[in-house]
Amino acid sequence: MSKTTTPEQYEKLADIMATKRDFAQGFQQRPKEEVKEFWEEIANALNALGPSKDSSTWRKVWIDWKCYIKRKLSANKKEIMSTGGGQCRLQRISPLEEKVIALTGLETCTSGIRCARDYGDSAQVQDVAQTSEMDISACS
Repeated sequence: MSKTTTPEQYEKLADIMATKRDFAQGFQQRPKEEVKEFWEEIANALNALGPSKDSSTWRKVWIDWKCYIKRKLSANKKEIMSTGGGQCRLQRISPLEEKVIALTGLETCTSGIRCARDYGDSAQVQDVAQTSEMDISACS
């Protein structure tokens, strides 16, 4: 039997993670025993739907899936920011992937926080660049 995760397993995994957002985002501060028990429950639920994996493998499946979706978002942002020319190479995001994006906050990771102000030295650097002149008349 194949070890490939089925679409039903991905759907169930997303549904389970929607109930535990802190686990989904990877920011839980719980005892190791509780985390291990949670992943054991997930493994039991998902193994009933398709190929069996142990709890640590299901945890890796979740982490890898989030990483894959984040890469797609980053590639789409890069494509949108490009100057044009050639075919549109945006990668399609499925409704299930949209659910994971909303659940984990991956949009913020790749696009930043909307309406956030940029504080830094960028204006100061521009002022220095505009006011400084080089003397290029001197011979070396």
